[in-house]
Amino acid sequence: MGESVQLEFKLQTPKPYKIAKTIGAFANSKGGRIIIGVLDNGEITGVVNPLKEQQLLLDAAQQYCRPSVAIKFDEHHLGHIIVVVATISQSKTKPHYSIGQNGEENVYIRTNASTRIASKIVIKQLMNYYPDQQQFSRSLTSKEQGLISHLRRRENITLKEFMVLMNLSKRRARRMLVQLCQDQLIYEHTDQKEPYYTLA
Repeated sequence: MGESVQLEFKLQTPKPYKIAKTIGAFANSKGGRIIIGVLDNGEITGVVNPLKEQQLLLDAAQQYCRPSVAIKFDEHHLGHIIVVVATISQSKTKPHYSIGQNGEENVYIRTNASTRIASKIVIKQLMNYYPDQQQFSRSLTSKEQGLISHLRRRENITLKEFMVLMNLSKRRARRMLVQLCQDQLIYEHTDQKEPYYTLA
């Protein structure tokens, strides 16, 4: 099925500060797995030293994520080929900052099959995440369901695109997007000229 919102392939573990972005993004989102020994196209190549790969991932999670992120490791043997699976659960202490090569700290999230930097608005949403509290209880309208379905197929949508897609006025579309952000079903991103929205 390939990479997804909860699955990342790596031929081998990158430097800890690089892979920390993905680890932090999974912890800040809905969790996920990093499989080491697999090409981006899904071809299984395996790893030579599974313990070394695990140590690099552990270093990234403990030294390059603040607060540190817990990882569970599994090894899968496919004949003589070994792959390492690192499982990261959704965190109860969001947001996690990933520390870059030069000491800079950023928050990352997972959207579809990519890891992206979180906007200030998204970071605020993550800070308001309460795992023991039911996050969402109301029924979605047909237009909200249509938007969620659209975002499962496409990576993002702008306010204008949402207005056209669902034949909505700007005011109504904006109100709907704000509500879905408050329900923590979508994220608003402001790193482009025009704000856009992705699934949370």
